[in-house]
Amino acid sequence: MKFLLQVVSAIRTNNVRKIPQHDPTLLEHMKKVLRGLLSGSLNESQAINLSFSELLEASGKGGYWNTTKSLTDLSLTNSGSTPSGSGPAPVVDDGKDDKWIVSLSLEQQMNTDIRRTVFSVIMSSEDYVDAFEKLVKLRLKSIQEREIVFVIVHCSLQENPFNPFYGYLSQKLIKYKRDHQVTFQYCLWDHLKTLSSLTSTQRLNLQCLLSHLIRDRSLSLSVLRVVEYAGMSKVEVEFHKSLLVMIFSGLSDQQLTNFVCSMGENRKDFVKNLYHFVRKQSQEKNTKTSRNIFKRLEELLIETIEY
Repeated sequence: MKFLLQVVSAIRTNNVRKIPQHDPTLLEHMKKVLRGLLSGSLNESQAINLSFSELLEASGKGGYWNTTKSLTDLSLTNSGSTPSGSGPAPVVDDGKDDKWIVSLSLEQQMNTDIRRTVFSVIMSSEDYVDAFEKLVKLRLKSIQEREIVFVIVHCSLQENPFNPFYGYLSQKLIKYKRDHQVTFQYCLWDHLKTLSSLTSTQRLNLQCLLSHLIRDRSLSLSVLRVVEYAGMSKVEVEFHKSLLVMIFSGLSDQQLTNFVCSMGENRKDFVKNLYHFVRKQSQEKNTKTSRNIFKRLEELLIETIEY
C-alpha cells in the first residue's frame, strides 16, 4: 500500500523520479523503439520485390544468396534506399505489371523521377492505407513531398468515374502532416482558376475530391475563397452550384451551421461573396433539394455577416 501511495503521489506531482526503483533508461529505450517503428528505420525483415521472371532466371542472374546488381537494386528500392542520384528511383522491376505502370506514367506526363516513383507506388498499392504507408517510407524532403499531392490530384482527375481511393488517401496525408493541407490548397486553387480548360469528367472528379475533403473537415470551406463569384462563365457557375449541393446535401442544420462557423471571422469578404452567389442560386430554377440547400445556406450566411 505504501508503494502505491508513493507512485500515485509521484504521478500527481509530475515527478516520476520519486517512484521507487524507477529506471528512466527503460522509458528512453522504449521511446527509441517506437520512433524507429514509426519512421521505418529499424532493420525489419522485408521480402525482396521480385517478379516471376526474375525467379525463373535466378540460376543465371543469381538469387538472394548470390546477389547480383539487378537484385541489389531491387533490394535497395524496396528498403527505401536510392541509387546514386538526386532523387529516388522508380519502384519498378522487369514484371509485365511494372512495365505497364512505367508506360502509363509516361502517358500521364510524369516527367521526373520523383513523380514516376510516387505514381508507381500509388498504382501498385492494394488500398489507400497501403499507399499511405509506402509514400511515408519514401522519406522525401519537404519540397519533394509536394509532388505527392500533384500526382494524387492529377490521377484523381483522370479517373472515370471518380475513385474515392484518392479522397481517402488525401485525407490520411492531410491528417498526417499539415504541410500536405497547404499543398492541397494551392494545387486545388490552380485547378479552380482553370476550370474552363478541364473536361466535364475532370470537373466532376474535382467536385468529388473537393467535397470529400471539405465534408471530412480535412479542408475548410474557406478553401473556396479564391473563387471570383462575380462574372463567372456558365461552366463555372454550374461547377460551383453543383459543388455546394454536393458538399451540403444530407447535412443537418447543426452540421451546416458548423461548416459556416468554421470559416472564421477573418473570412468576412469570402462569406459576403458566397452569400451573393447562394442568394442568386436560391432564386434560380433548380431542383427542390438544391433550392432548400441554398435557402438554408443563405440564412446562415446572412446571420454570419450581420453578426
